[in-house]
Amino acid sequence: MWRRSSVPELPGHVAPGTDQGPEFSRRAVRPIEAASSPVPDEPGGLPLIPSRLSRAVTRRGSNRPPIEKRRENTMSAKRILIPCAVLAFGCAALVGCDPAATKVTAGSSGSADPASADGQASPDAQSSPASSPSTGSAGQAPAPKASDTSATATAGGRAPYCGAGDVTLAVSPVRRPINHLLITATNTSATPCDLGLIAEITFEGGTEAKLPDGLGGGPNILEPGRSNYQAVLLDQQDAPGTGTDTSYMTLELEGGDTVKIENKAHVHAPSTTVWHLTVEDALSS
Repeated sequence: MWRRSSVPELPGHVAPGTDQGPEFSRRAVRPIEAASSPVPDEPGGLPLIPSRLSRAVTRRGSNRPPIEKRRENTMSAKRILIPCAVLAFGCAALVGCDPAATKVTAGSSGSADPASADGQASPDAQSSPASSPSTGSAGQAPAPKASDTSATATAGGRAPYCGAGDVTLAVSPVRRPINHLLITATNTSATPCDLGLIAEITFEGGTEAKLPDGLGGGPNILEPGRSNYQAVLLDQQDAPGTGTDTSYMTLELEGGDTVKIENKAHVHAPSTTVWHLTVEDALSS
């Protein structure tokens, strides 16, 4: 490619190509010589012509590793990630199939054992009740005494006294022996409690059942689901007087709570036993 060079004006001369006198001369315009160092050619024979695009591509990718190196790095990452994913899936499958992982222990909230057969009375000692037994609850009871049952019960680290909400009290008449009532106290709570030695009984009109002599002993722990029995003699025929008819009775537990139970009976010098483990022992004492 040829380029025309500019010819500067020289002192004492005019521009080339003008005929202004012998002092002016024409200067031949010479072509620009090619660069001393030739531009290297590509293998295809085309010259390498640097451009903005090629320089930008070279600058932007100058720090990137070769394509072969990047492919090798990608394959290495895949070789690591795939075995890890397979291993994690296998562990999850093993945990899901482990029988111990979903096993539920039976009997975690066990119920109390029923009363033993020893608590049943012999045919001579107990017969079917004349009427359905009457039961008492805390809702039917008068206000408890001022003493704090829980504080008294926990003194010395022993089990607390049984309160009206811990036990169910039932009263039922029996045929043998005659003129007797049977009181059943069953622990319906989830923890043991101290039932005490005896429940004090007062009939309608203020008639109190006589307590046995020589009371004393240790605590009477009643386990959950277990029962104790106390017998009441209603009519002592050889006692003076004629007695009275009543429609209810009040039981006072040793812890201080009182329970009122509806029960019609004729009482005449009544008396009561202590708590017993069996019906037979309660009715025969």
